[in-house]
Amino acid sequence: MLESARQHDDGPSLPSLRWALLGNTTLDPMRAFLTQFSREIGYTADIWIGGYDTALQDASAPACAAADVVVIALRLHTLAPALVNRFARLGADDARAEAGRALEYAASVAAAVRQSSGALILVHAFETPPHPALGIIDGRTRHGQANTIRRLNLDLAERLSADANTFVIDLDNVRARLAGQRFDDPRTWHLGRVPYSRQAMRAIAGEYLRVVRAAKGRNRKCVVVDADGTLWGGIVGDDGPEGVRVGPAFPGSPYYDFQEALLALRDRGVLLALCSKNDPQAVADVFATRAADMPLKWTDFAAVRVNWSDKARNLREIAAELNIGLDSLVFVDDTAHETALVAELLPAVHTILLPEDPVDFRDALAACDLFDTLTFSDEDRRRSDMYAAEQQRKAEESASISVEDYLRGLNMEAAVARVDDGSVARVAQLTQKTNQFNLTTRRYTEHDIRRFAASPDHDVFTIRVRDRLGDSGLVGVAILRHDDAGSVLDTFLMSCRVLGRGVEDALLAACMQASVRRGMREVIGEFIPTAKNARVADFYPSRGFAADVCNRFRRSNVDPIAFPAHFKSVVVDGEQVIA
Repeated sequence: MLESARQHDDGPSLPSLRWALLGNTTLDPMRAFLTQFSREIGYTADIWIGGYDTALQDASAPACAAADVVVIALRLHTLAPALVNRFARLGADDARAEAGRALEYAASVAAAVRQSSGALILVHAFETPPHPALGIIDGRTRHGQANTIRRLNLDLAERLSADANTFVIDLDNVRARLAGQRFDDPRTWHLGRVPYSRQAMRAIAGEYLRVVRAAKGRNRKCVVVDADGTLWGGIVGDDGPEGVRVGPAFPGSPYYDFQEALLALRDRGVLLALCSKNDPQAVADVFATRAADMPLKWTDFAAVRVNWSDKARNLREIAAELNIGLDSLVFVDDTAHETALVAELLPAVHTILLPEDPVDFRDALAACDLFDTLTFSDEDRRRSDMYAAEQQRKAEESASISVEDYLRGLNMEAAVARVDDGSVARVAQLTQKTNQFNLTTRRYTEHDIRRFAASPDHDVFTIRVRDRLGDSGLVGVAILRHDDAGSVLDTFLMSCRVLGRGVEDALLAACMQASVRRGMREVIGEFIPTAKNARVADFYPSRGFAADVCNRFRRSNVDPIAFPAHFKSVVVDGEQVIA
């Protein structure tokens, strides 16, 4: 009989996050952790659990079709016990056949879920044995037990990679990070087929939430670091630039490694900012005179505050300068007083108090799982460089005689195009993380974007911008739905980096042009207010849209919006509309 149950949190003000758990073990103990973690990212957990070892049948259940997240938690102990318990009896061909059957079953469950559901699908990889069946010789051959299961996991990841909305949960990585804590619990396994300890289940649920957090746009965008005692050992004001400890060799090597970890985050598209109570010239001198000893350069920071003001004030200024919310910041410092002050005054900022021993700094940063994204694009690689170009634009704007002169002098070029295979990941990412200039804040996955693009009733447009100071990349997205009422802007969003330059008006004009070409009489803009998008509450009214009902605004296509005249060129769907 199918075991089915739902659990509702008592938070009426929170939106629901619907979970469906399928597997061949007892999954009910995961409820408490999923409920807790869902609440921590702003959701009430609604949890449905399928029956014991009925994952393939449960994949077509209505609860899976309605779920936001479907977990497929299969274990080889039940699915292919010969691979776990009697491996030494298997020949190489038999082991491959067993692994193949396990692969086909797991892939079939995922495929069955996808037939009726657009949910995030999280599939457990299979655990490799801590004590391989063939002992010390197991790793000598690709046919050993551990390598057979590793190869099975690689095949599983490859099979599932075709679906951009399916993710593999690597249980071996989770086990490794538990650092000596028990992962398996043989007692609960024998008593009730619960394979994992409470610590392990908590960590596994945390892995699920990493994916969900990124999909829902609850990840962080910027890490703000202190200088003395953080980027280097010692105090530059006392020790001087040559006296601080940093470099490839000990005792400076832990700080060198920490800077490498920060630089790796920057390479992933995470912004870096520097916030230090210090003499500005002294800190600048460290970067100038110790450049050979430090991976980080002054130009790697998108924002810098080196002064004697309190750090809470500086963090507010950094967030404002970068045009991101305080809840996008992670603050890292080696002083308990500073992290406590920030936590008290700016609770939206996530704080990390570094451990006493600098050799542990890198692990402390790595343990912060708030920077995950579901995609990785060229814009991510170049994000910090694009922010640096934006700082130069702001400086030039301040020095210009007028805003109009400044905008014309940028020689901006915009290209509006339909989403394609090369841009779908970036489009999904923007829907997942853009908050301030986002009229509806609907979160979509790559699967969703491809579905819209394939629909005859939708247009998905992107806009790319460049000027004489650099290429800003793909910075805006519009999703138009066309029906009998007109053309509805389901999604209209823009990176805050390009606001104030008319890019949003160029994209809106292109949307109205597309509506006219479809023979529609009007464009309907939707605005769904959130805690973060108040700045765009008047976007449609300020552009001649008349208020309707339920946060809807209408504008007739008889009087379309003009493309901004200060652009050097605008190309829409390959057609030049401004030259």
